[in-house]
Order: sequence, then C-alpha cells, then structure tokens
Amino acid sequence: MNAKVYHRLSIMLLVLLFVPAYDGEREFERNAYYEYELVTTEQGLSQGLVMNILEDHRGYIWLATPGGLDRYDGVEFDHFYHNPADSNSLSLNEVNAMFEDLFGRLWLGMMDGEINVIDRERQNVHRIPSDTQLVDKRWGEIKTFREMPSGEIVFLDRLGRIGKISVGSDWSEVEALDS
Repeated sequence: MNAKVYHRLSIMLLVLLFVPAYDGEREFERNAYYEYELVTTEQGLSQGLVMNILEDHRGYIWLATPGGLDRYDGVEFDHFYHNPADSNSLSLNEVNAMFEDLFGRLWLGMMDGEINVIDRERQNVHRIPSDTQLVDKRWGEIKTFREMPSGEIVFLDRLGRIGKISVGSDWSEVEALDS
C-alpha cells in the first residue's frame, strides 16, 4: 500500500473515532424551542400557590390551591370555592389532592381530611365529611387517590394510612370498606 493511501486511511480512521456521530434527535432536543405562558393571579388564578395540577379527559386543567379550585380551559378560569350558605360548594377552600375516576368525577382531598367529589354530569359537589363512616376523621389531610380495577377509590393520607371507598354510578351506592 503506498504511503499516501495509508496516510489518508489513517486520517479518516482517526476522524471517525474521535468525531461523535451526528444524532439528529439530540440535536433537535438541544435546539428545540419550547413555548410557554406564565399563568398568575393577574390572569385569574385564585392563588399563586398551586398544590396539585390535573388534566381531565376533556382537556381542562384543574389547579388545586389553598384558595379554592380553578379550572382552566387555556383562555379563562372557572373558580370553585367554599360558600357556607351553599351545600353544593366545596366544603373547604384548601384543596390538596385531585383525581379523575372512570366516570369523569373529580375527587378532591381537602386539607381537613374531607373528600369532595365534583360530578360534572350533574353539576354538583358531593361532600364526604371526615366524621362519617366513610372517612375516618383521624386520617387528616388526603395526599393522593387511585382507582382500583374493581372501581374502588383508594386514598392515602399524610401519615401513610390507606382508605377505600366503593362508589357506583349513583351516590346511593357509596359505602366504606375496611382498610
């Protein structure tokens, strides 16, 4: 092999070994432009501290705050607050946890341990107080919800205790289950 060809092959081999391969996906990530909009109380958020965020099956963004619950459609906010004179309002403004079940109901864990459920089909709030057979008043602040394949709603409190509620499509079917 002549020296010129050998020299060229050596340089090409060095270039291939020391120059990283072009990764189009990484290049895209590095140069991607992300557009975002800051949403604050000036745009209608009920309070600046957001405890939890959920996107429901309809595409609405729900924001749980200590000042109430906000539903955002990308343009404007709808607010849900506690009103002592209205039993169809939240039982408390301080919403901590949120979960949407298979029926499209929004489960809310309130800071005082109560559970509120927004049934959007009936446009009402169903309150499950912490001093009933359904929710043990010792549980305190609800941190998270999950739905079991059987339809039972399982929730976790701030102390790591687990509770379960069985709910059918009608609130007459609500019953507490042993935890």
